Amino acid sequence: MDLAPTKTTTKNITMAWGALNDITGYELYRSDSPNGAYEQITTIAAGAATQYKDRNLTSGQCFYYKVRTYKEENGTIRYGEFSPAFYIWTKLDYTRLAVAEDGAFIYKGLGTDTELLTEAEGDTIMTVTYYTADETGKSWYRIKIDGEIGFVRGSEVTIAKQGKVTTSKVNVR
Repeated sequence: MDLAPTKTTTKNITMAWGALNDITGYELYRSDSPNGAYEQITTIAAGAATQYKDRNLTSGQCFYYKVRTYKEENGTIRYGEFSPAFYIWTKLDYTRLAVAEDGAFIYKGLGTDTELLTEAEGDTIMTVTYYTADETGKSWYRIKIDGEIGFVRGSEVTIAKQGKVTTSKVNVR
């Protein structure tokens, strides 16, 4: 069963999946880490819309979702297999910059077992796009540096600036 986001905002993620026949419904689960505990967030009856809007989430955080089917027959409930986990970030509602420590490693994916993109020099400025945690609970930032997207361990950067843009007019003198 395919699971994918249809819309993402700073506080909401709408997930959707393909409808199946001969089932009673679906259960959607969410976690804030790939191997963390998944919490059931909704049950949707078969024949209803095969999507769910997850509300009041934290801006700029990564969430992991799984869905499974269930069928009730003669008072017994049977569950289908979980879908593969799908991860998605809520959008940031402010600008966040980070300053790399000398020798900070920038990886292509989440984890040190992914391709190493570069080793940052001290005081390198990067734009943080999202915050997440790996399967061990260690913090990571998804960053943009020199036009490339990558991941850096939270322990290797200092968050330098946070600010929310509240106007589109700028007065420069």
